[in-house]
Amino acid sequence: MHVLLERARQWSLMPYLWATMDVALLTIILLIANGPKSPLVPVYLVILMSTGFRWRPWLTVYAAALCVGAFLLLVVEAHARRPQFSPTLNEVLVPVVTMIVVGVISASLVKRMRALAGLSSVG
Repeated sequence: MHVLLERARQWSLMPYLWATMDVALLTIILLIANGPKSPLVPVYLVILMSTGFRWRPWLTVYAAALCVGAFLLLVVEAHARRPQFSPTLNEVLVPVVTMIVVGVISASLVKRMRALAGLSSVG
């Protein structure tokens, strides 16, 4: 995948595919494990923050939306199939709000860094 990132025509799509694959793989791991009650849920934040290293604000927003959606998928799956892993409202709201706040802060930081570096704000 990294080779594709370096090609001029394909570099704009590959970071989005990469972030999608990261979130999908973590979600599969969490589905096998304890779902939304797993201690690995904060890894969504690691994925979210790592997208900032691509210097693309919209990639960070996209990753935040993916992480929130994947976590909510875990919550729905736990309620439907595994009630023993079904989280309370607080156990859902805290990670979701955290992912949104971290996504907004990270995207703002990336946008500001791009401006300081003289790069365009499109990303």
